[in-house]
Amino acid sequence: MPRLTLRRKVWGAVAVLAAVVLGGSAYLLTARRPPDPGPVIPASRHDMAGEERRAKQLPEYAELRRLGAKENRPPTPEAVARFAELAGHPNWWIRNMAVGLIGHAPPPLREAATATAASRLADPNIFVRSAAMDALGSLGARDRIPDLVALLGSADPDDRACARRTLRQLGHPVE
Repeated sequence: MPRLTLRRKVWGAVAVLAAVVLGGSAYLLTARRPPDPGPVIPASRHDMAGEERRAKQLPEYAELRRLGAKENRPPTPEAVARFAELAGHPNWWIRNMAVGLIGHAPPPLREAATATAASRLADPNIFVRSAAMDALGSLGARDRIPDLVALLGSADPDDRACARRTLRQLGHPVE
């Protein structure tokens, strides 16, 4: 076996070093794709934390908290009228609060409160619809039983469950 000369050893080391440097730089310079993030999970259609955060920044939120405080119950006619106004607010958290509070209306104001709660049965948000059904149950709105029976055929299982619960509360037989 022939002995390697010093010159061959040096050139061999240089060749190895060049291969490492060129290979490493080629690796670093190649366009690499970022790792696949996996399936995109759409945001919830009911972003509760975000909607509450947005609602807390609105003056209506503080107003509803003040009007709905236990020391202000039963609500005054002015408060019930304000709840009815806010039941149509663009922020669904505010609508939910207003509809929930309208269920505490005293007997002389129950007819108007019932009409407001019934109007929210078609709300696009399940939490507002659920609050409307609960308000109808609290108000003893037996005249709205047909509206609640119609919700038993809803595609949303939460609507059906809440409608069943409210119908039972109103004394209507449910399967």
